[in-house]
Amino acid sequence: MMLVSPHPDSSEDLRLVSPRKGSIGVYYAASSISTRLDSLPCPALEHSLYIEDAELVDQREKDNLWVVSAGENTPIRAKVELISYSPITVNGGMNLLGDYAIELAFYNIDSKRRLSSFVSLPGKIEIKKEEIVVIKGCENYVVPNKGDRSATDKFKFGR
Repeated sequence: MMLVSPHPDSSEDLRLVSPRKGSIGVYYAASSISTRLDSLPCPALEHSLYIEDAELVDQREKDNLWVVSAGENTPIRAKVELISYSPITVNGGMNLLGDYAIELAFYNIDSKRRLSSFVSLPGKIEIKKEEIVVIKGCENYVVPNKGDRSATDKFKFGR
């Protein structure tokens, strides 16, 4: 899919790019809520699911066309993830069963309005089965409180 992006040497010059690969990380709530929970040695929120069966389905559509019109000037109240070169992390919730596809649309960041129809990228992933697993060594693990003094001792603010 051709995208327009600023040229690295000049913010006024634009260039057409066609990225061949990209990724979006969909994480369980236990690791996507915060970097603090993600860095714990054992999963938080009593989360111990393992994806047992998943399948990548190639669903190519012939024509992916953007439809841009005044009628598509729709306000968006949800959190919007903008295309960037940094990783995008999405909170998938307590389980990830279901089908996942990526859709893109033109968006005005200042007015928080969608300006075009959605275009689906080819391919989707189907998460068909998850299984609860016992993680050895995490049987009696307790997530430390956010305000736990031992977790903040390593930071020397204002010194």
